[in-house]
Amino acid sequence: MLGQVNYYNDFGEIYKQSILSCPEPELWTTDYDTKGRVFREMRERVEQQQKLISAYFTPIIPVLDIGCGFGRQSISLAKNGYTLTGTDTSDVFIDIVKELFLKHGFEGRFICTDIINGKNLPGQQKQILFWTYSCKSSIQAYESNGSCNCSSNTLLLSLIFDHAPFRKALLTAPNVLSQLLCL
Repeated sequence: MLGQVNYYNDFGEIYKQSILSCPEPELWTTDYDTKGRVFREMRERVEQQQKLISAYFTPIIPVLDIGCGFGRQSISLAKNGYTLTGTDTSDVFIDIVKELFLKHGFEGRFICTDIINGKNLPGQQKQILFWTYSCKSSIQAYESNGSCNCSSNTLLLSLIFDHAPFRKALLTAPNVLSQLLCL
């Protein structure tokens, strides 16, 4: 996991100014300026994610954004009136999302942590969002076979079985997940 954290910290350092200066940080990609292939794919994913969020989440209940990165979904949520807490293992990404929220006048709480060790996690949450960079397949899987974990008002949209760190968290820290999901 340390290698992944180092990768994202390095990535964040390299692209921080580009992300912060982007007029649509929720759509930022390395080819944002040219609106290249990666940008077009990301825009499609974000649109699909927003449809699911709108269908299953309510702005009345706070959202926990696990693996919030530099804030792609957090910014979209804030623009739509959601209150949220975001977590990520990259302190550079957490710094970027905090700066973006300050710049755009959004409110949110961001914590550098992971769900595997369970440290510094917020209390029980009724709406939890967990997307990965490969979220396109999770959206298709969710829509086709209902692969989400629901408990009362809890909705966890994720790539649970295809994303190794989250699968590891489910296997090694089920009590942390149960606490977050109000089980």
